Amino acid sequence: MIYTVGDISGAHLNPAVTLGFWTARRFPGREVGPYIVSQVTGALIASGLLCLLFPQNKFLGATLPAGSELQSFILEFVLTSFSCSPS
Repeated sequence: MIYTVGDISGAHLNPAVTLGFWTARRFPGREVGPYIVSQVTGALIASGLLCLLFPQNKFLGATLPAGSELQSFILEFVLTSFSCSPS
């Protein structure tokens, strides 16, 4: 997703990314709050819409690991490190 919409959104796909940019001093602190509020609001609206459209499926839109928690953590760590590499 970062490579797809990063040039449009600045890659601020969730609060963790926004906080990461702020921590790295690549994003002004005054904008962190509004971004996080917008991200959480968008996630809640999307989740509510999924619940309305597909009430029979309780896990639609959820990210469920296919392996163990350790496998999932390592994979997430590796994939995140690719997106954080200096360009």
